[in-house]
Amino acid sequence: MTTQGFPVTFINDTPSKVRLAFCSDDACVRSDHPDRIEPGSSTWKNLSDAGVLTRFVIKDDSTGSILGCLPLEFRRKVHYAVVRVSQAVPCPGRRPVAVEVDRVLGHS
Repeated sequence: MTTQGFPVTFINDTPSKVRLAFCSDDACVRSDHPDRIEPGSSTWKNLSDAGVLTRFVIKDDSTGSILGCLPLEFRRKVHYAVVRVSQAVPCPGRRPVAVEVDRVLGHS
């Protein structure tokens, strides 16, 4: 395990502008560092490969309503990790959502 950060891309595949933010608590009631993502656009966040469940909350940009959460967990560094906004689950999300990856770094 490298315990280093690597980028994960978040794609807004919904018809609405959304805000994506790190959950500041286990219930995803509070959040930090929001990014606004237009429909069809993307942003990225650095995540750890330390096997820690990291949650993101998705909110409607115009109303602030919570649309869902994206819980993620990585045990190794991956290349080209992609998560789609439409994968959001009811908050807070107990199990990691599936992530599209090109390949695991350091492995053939």
